[in-house]
Amino acid sequence: MDSRSKNAKRNIISGFIRKGQSIILQFLIRTIILYILGAKYLGLTSLFTSVLTVLSLMDLGFSNAIIFCMYKPVAENDKSSICAYLSYFKKIYFITGIVIMTVGIISMPILKFLIHSDLPGDINIYIIYLVYLFNTVCSYFLYAYKGALLDAFQRIDISNNIQSAVLLCQHLFQILILIVFENYYYYVVLTPVFSVIYNLLIAYITKRKYPEYICSGVLSNFQKERLYSRVKGLIISRISETSRNSFDSIIISSIMGLTNVAIYNNYYYIHSSIYSFMVAINQGIQSSIGNSLVCESKKKNLKDLFKFTFMSEWLICFCVVSLLSLYQPFMIFWVGKELCISEINMFLFCLYFYVLNMCNIRNLYFDGCGLWDKGKYTYCLETVGNLFLNIFLGMFIGMSGILIATIMTLFIFSFILRTNILFKEYFHVSPRYFYIKHTLYALIIMIIAFSVCFLNSFVNIDGIVGLIMKEFICIFVSNFMYIILNFWNTDMKESVMFLKNLLLVK
Repeated sequence: MDSRSKNAKRNIISGFIRKGQSIILQFLIRTIILYILGAKYLGLTSLFTSVLTVLSLMDLGFSNAIIFCMYKPVAENDKSSICAYLSYFKKIYFITGIVIMTVGIISMPILKFLIHSDLPGDINIYIIYLVYLFNTVCSYFLYAYKGALLDAFQRIDISNNIQSAVLLCQHLFQILILIVFENYYYYVVLTPVFSVIYNLLIAYITKRKYPEYICSGVLSNFQKERLYSRVKGLIISRISETSRNSFDSIIISSIMGLTNVAIYNNYYYIHSSIYSFMVAINQGIQSSIGNSLVCESKKKNLKDLFKFTFMSEWLICFCVVSLLSLYQPFMIFWVGKELCISEINMFLFCLYFYVLNMCNIRNLYFDGCGLWDKGKYTYCLETVGNLFLNIFLGMFIGMSGILIATIMTLFIFSFILRTNILFKEYFHVSPRYFYIKHTLYALIIMIIAFSVCFLNSFVNIDGIVGLIMKEFICIFVSNFMYIILNFWNTDMKESVMFLKNLLLVK
């Protein structure tokens, strides 16, 4: 098997290429829809995406649990167990597809209650919904389960490259359709077509690369019990993540209408686009961390946790500073002042980004250890708390309330409680030093953010030139100050050595 560093490097590079390409093309599509069709169509797209994401909870987290269970057989070259897991995964995915399709069709009558009276006049929401539903379930009936092999063997770069090629074709065709025909139906129907193509390509590549792994064999009772123990926690984990990422749009639509959904999701699009680069890095090293947790000592893994956390906080610092400086100027340049949120809500989006990302590296170790069952009560609390606060605060203070609800529940139930579980159940040491480090990183980021925003306040040039000037200040000042303020930190030296070695890997 290739080294973990080599796998991580190519996974990260391919992930960056995929995310960068997707962000640029999706930005063009959102802009074209906004200016040709209108904000309501953007809101409709966001709403249905959120609804179908909720329905996707039906897979109950089996995909993540099976990939986790495959780490050890892959490390030990246990081919019979890998084939048995693959066979079981295929059956589960088929049943899941049936359930999602059935529930999706049964749920159609409630669609009209999720839209607050500003539906585009030429749109049949039920036709659009069925297209989105087919796009969601087609992967379950085809070959999506084979992607687990690529994850378990630390070859996410292969699926990234396939997805990059397919999405490039899909987005280019969708842009052409929107410009030439200005028809939302034509635009939507292309999505499931290319989803089918992606699944066929995954099946073809995995069969060629791993011909010895086929769907055969039966899992032992011990393997099933181990899998189900993970799935129980993952079910609640999936619900928690969905309540955080998808219920926002549904609640905004039902309370404030599709236009406000579009405004919120324009900001969330920028937020999630930057976050997707962080995810690309996480996905690139997730399987390597999973392999390390199986093969290396707890002491080494704890040392790696602090090292990766330092590097992650460095990147988070740059992103948060850039968002604070450029969020509003960019939105004014892109969509105009009439589709902008308040400065307070903009700041809350930045805080949301920070709190979400400060959990990233810890999550990799939490998931790699398969601690979902141990953390299931935290997911329950986060889900109930987030949903209740979303509705309650959303009704009284609007969009600000929804953002505050998400930030509060993320910090308390995700960052604090799940960190405690990881250190108690796996590392068997106190998380006190981990919290001290995070507090110092937060203070450093606050100092840097204040300094950069102060310097950028002197840039009084509008448009693309002003944005470029402000970003240059963000790049140079934030990174220079982060290095100076962390010069005492031993994790910085470890990180520099790691990055140097990673760059030298061929």
